[in-house]
Amino acid sequence: MDERTVETQQRKQNVREKEEGSKPLTDSEKLDLLIDGFVMMHKRFDEIDVRFEQIDRRFEQIDEHFEQIDRRFEQIDERFEQIDRRFEQIDERFEQIDRRFEQIDERFEQIDRRFEQIDERFEQIDQRFEYNFMYFENRFNTLNDRIKDIAFILENETFPNIKRVAEGHLDLNRKIEELQKIDTEKELFFLRINHVESEVNRLKEKIS
Repeated sequence: MDERTVETQQRKQNVREKEEGSKPLTDSEKLDLLIDGFVMMHKRFDEIDVRFEQIDRRFEQIDEHFEQIDRRFEQIDERFEQIDRRFEQIDERFEQIDRRFEQIDERFEQIDRRFEQIDERFEQIDQRFEYNFMYFENRFNTLNDRIKDIAFILENETFPNIKRVAEGHLDLNRKIEELQKIDTEKELFFLRINHVESEVNRLKEKIS
């Protein structure tokens, strides 16, 4: 407690004592009481200002706490944004995986189409083989029939005719041999005649 406050309280005590003793207050005492009242009011106002300053500091502290809370919320928002970005990255990775699977499905579809083309080619080849087999089978059957006909003709016509021709050739050979013998005898006869003529001419020369 300061001196002025002590003096003010002392004056109030004096005023009360005078009022109790029914002594009138002087003007100086009244002015002192007014001044003391104003001083007390100023002190109360100062106290009020101090309280307001304290309240302001408390509010500042509260504001700081709210700012800290806001910063924490911002940090939380940033963490959530990071989480969202991670989820977006994960979604992108899944989309990439989906695209890769789509590419794989397309490759398998291409392979299936290639196998279908190969199956079609094999079917065409099978049809060609069936056609060629039937064609060659028909040709073989035709040739077999022709061979049977030829064998029948050879057995019943050609071979007997060849036999007859061969027998005719034998007869011709015998006849030719007989003619050759006749020709040989004729040649021998002519040789003998020539020899006789030459002997006759020689004798004629000797005689002459």
